[in-house]
Amino acid sequence: MKKGLVLLSLLATAIAVNAQGDRGIDHEAMKIGAVIGTFVIIALFILTFLRYILDNRLRHRIIDKGITEELAGSLLQTTKKDDKLQTIKWVCLLAATGAGLMFVYYTLPLDIHSFAIMAFSISMGYLGYYFFLKQSSK
Repeated sequence: MKKGLVLLSLLATAIAVNAQGDRGIDHEAMKIGAVIGTFVIIALFILTFLRYILDNRLRHRIIDKGITEELAGSLLQTTKKDDKLQTIKWVCLLAATGAGLMFVYYTLPLDIHSFAIMAFSISMGYLGYYFFLKQSSK
């Protein structure tokens, strides 16, 4: 529910900010954003579904080995720290992807260098996340 409210408020803010300018809506940017958003939603759905299936399969294998269901559930339960680290990882990756897309926009026309810029920016996002994990483990 919180994610939906945040997404709705961000969308409303973007529309309000866009209404303040004298120029019209950039339809090409809207199409690109819609395609990227759709791919992200589909990927998250697939990953969540696979995680649910694999966790369920692992829980059943643990129960078949003779461990109680409560102990199996406690072994597979994620902690709040894991959830926070996942959030930080996604923030790093999406920020790096956004920076890469902005850099690609300013280095038009689109060509093979656009893929190199995106690969480099995403790798910088992962590197930033690695350094964050390294710093937080100390």
